[in-house]
Amino acid sequence: MSRVSRIVIAGLCFSALVSLSALQSAPKIKIGFLVHDLGATRWQTEMELFSKKITELGGEPITQNALGDVQTQIKQGKELVDAGVKVIAVVAQNGKTLAELVDYANKAGTTIIAYDRMILNCDLPYYISFNSLKAGELMADYSIRLKPKGNYIILSGPSSDNNAILLKRGAMNKLNPLIEKGDIKILVDKEMDSWSALNSLMFMEDFLSTNKSPIDAIIAPGDDMASGVLDAMKIDKVNLPILTGQNATVDACRNIMQGLQTMTIYKDSKRISTEGAILAMKIAKGEKIKTTTTTNNGKINVPSILFDPVVIDKNNLHKLLVPHYITEAELK
Repeated sequence: MSRVSRIVIAGLCFSALVSLSALQSAPKIKIGFLVHDLGATRWQTEMELFSKKITELGGEPITQNALGDVQTQIKQGKELVDAGVKVIAVVAQNGKTLAELVDYANKAGTTIIAYDRMILNCDLPYYISFNSLKAGELMADYSIRLKPKGNYIILSGPSSDNNAILLKRGAMNKLNPLIEKGDIKILVDKEMDSWSALNSLMFMEDFLSTNKSPIDAIIAPGDDMASGVLDAMKIDKVNLPILTGQNATVDACRNIMQGLQTMTIYKDSKRISTEGAILAMKIAKGEKIKTTTTTNNGKINVPSILFDPVVIDKNNLHKLLVPHYITEAELK
């Protein structure tokens, strides 16, 4: 081999080593995930799935739990922005107040993704969630199909969560025509302070202590709320009405199989967490983003990715959820 050839080969090898070294030493893309709290099993699961996917894609996930405090969540978000994190997915504790974080991030060049919960009245870059309006319609449709006439109770989540507003709006889209006809009577329409079982339990106990009318259906927009309703009705030994829910928790699925809860809305945690992570990494890498629709947040039409919710009842629970989502043993 000639001296020139040896020099060329040596140069190529050196270049390859330098390139490999640079690749190995290149810092990983940091992606933030801010969760409002971990009180419900769903959020722990989705935080873990989101983090796992970010890691698989070569990024470094940074997670924070605000423990239910909106100012803590804003502070956590600003700290990530100041640390140079370029994309942050946020499960908003309060969709109105978190606009402050979006404005702060926009000025610094950080992209906020509203994850599952809309952030209102700001120049929000992206929103990924399920179609909550449709979920509310599905709950009401299911109830109406079984009880087109009768006495209904409507519970809704706190209005600080825009999903609660959309769920209520969807349900009323279907109920209002029958209310106007007089076929359906609303015994009580109550916005709860939280999505918790305890709040619903306490409210229903108070209501049942004075209620004299039969209850035919209860529109509860969350499974924890439905669980609280059930606990109150068991205590008071009331005949169980149609009872809706959302999130397909283990307890709700078990209650459905036992004939205590009528239906729930399944929102695929793996799908939204995986797609949310992919979206975050694409944004961080400057790749072209394809969204499916837009959602107005009170100021702009936000580029959005929305997934369809799925009705789960006793007839399709096994087929759709066992064993990949819930085990047979958990249903007993």
